[in-house]
Amino acid sequence: MIRTVLPGYEQHIRRLPLSSSRPSDRLVWLPQKNGKYSVRSGYGLSVSETIPERQRNFNWQKNIWKLQTVPKVKQFLWRAVVEAFPVGVELVRRGIQVDFACKICGNPETITHVLRDCQLARKVWNLAPLRTQSHLNTVLCLDFLAHILSMVSLPPIEVSTTSLPAWICWNLWTPRNHRIFSDTTYSAYEIITKAICDARAWQEAQSSLRKPQSPQVVTSPPPTLSVICNVDAAWHADSGHCGLGFTFRPLEEDWPLQHSASPLISVVDAGYASLQVRSDSQTLMNLLNSQDTHTEIHAIVNDIRLLALSFSLISFIFVPCTDNVEADTLAKDALRALLYHIE
Repeated sequence: MIRTVLPGYEQHIRRLPLSSSRPSDRLVWLPQKNGKYSVRSGYGLSVSETIPERQRNFNWQKNIWKLQTVPKVKQFLWRAVVEAFPVGVELVRRGIQVDFACKICGNPETITHVLRDCQLARKVWNLAPLRTQSHLNTVLCLDFLAHILSMVSLPPIEVSTTSLPAWICWNLWTPRNHRIFSDTTYSAYEIITKAICDARAWQEAQSSLRKPQSPQVVTSPPPTLSVICNVDAAWHADSGHCGLGFTFRPLEEDWPLQHSASPLISVVDAGYASLQVRSDSQTLMNLLNSQDTHTEIHAIVNDIRLLALSFSLISFIFVPCTDNVEADTLAKDALRALLYHIE
């Protein structure tokens, strides 16, 4: 049936893990990892169909949203990429009768012209202490921005934790506005100096803030007759095979779970009513501690929740990788042995 209805997705469907409890089928919303529809995701999907392909391929997170700079500069860069600025050419294109010429050089004013092609902008970029200047040869505004925003500042200006090119773009835009609304002009030297000063000021302000401490994992003592289970998995993407590793504490001489193929079921059979499960998979631990789900591992999460009902008390705790080394080693060994026998 799969081959008849969805032949192009047969391999992907057959790789989906099935739940041993055989729950009823349900509809899921694929754009969301939890499978639930939201107005935001629906709107985002509908809007994405109207976005030009070059913008869809643009790395928004790397080039804009994860830049170390102030939010107003990030928003400015986003608007520059989508060309959503009231520059001369755009105003005329929308039917507004204005002079579309640049107030500095007289050429048609676009956002690319303001940030790159204007004679003032070219002078500013030539003064900028950046590693390369080949960015002036690009064509599209988003390609130009993607290139310059990846540039590294040269010493000795002491701007290392923030994006100097982003501040230069911002300081190219604000003098343009001053020229139009207050007839104030700035030289290229003044603009690049202001950009460097802004970058340094923001950088120093961040370093003066108290650095947030990494959250400490609080390990509560297990209840009476409790078993502590550390678990990890190793994944081989090409073959789709997986190796699992479990460790249990406290270990006793007559510990009944050695070489068990079903360790959790063996814990139940051994009469232990409480269990503490620890893993370095924060995503999985968060899912098991909530009522949320994930479309790709829904069956696995469902089986774990059903098995958890066998215990009178069970907890799922996230631990850092450094506290889960034994389970990680066992998982990798299991995967390595599995792949060896298959080959």
